[in-house]
Amino acid sequence: MGSNPATPTDVGEAAPGSLDGLAARQSGLEESMTLQTRIPTRVVIGRITSIIGLSFTVAVGILLLLGGAWIAGCISLLLALPFVGLLRFVEYTAERGALRGSGS
Repeated sequence: MGSNPATPTDVGEAAPGSLDGLAARQSGLEESMTLQTRIPTRVVIGRITSIIGLSFTVAVGILLLLGGAWIAGCISLLLALPFVGLLRFVEYTAERGALRGSGS
């Protein structure tokens, strides 16, 4: 690369500030963009349910622990584990395609 940014150093290379360089970068960006597939309703519902359940049980557990109710707080934190499992299950099955193509 040359020391002068206004002059291209490679054949076909545009100057960094020129419109040709901008057009080349935009066309490269458009080529790298791919269409994203739609996420099935079951995957979305599973993610939302697991995140809300996880957030609620952890928040209640922390509040109970701060309030001094150690046993209830620990139970509430343990009740968050099924939601972690649900989130892992939904993500794993969505990645493998088992929940895709549901048509919903």
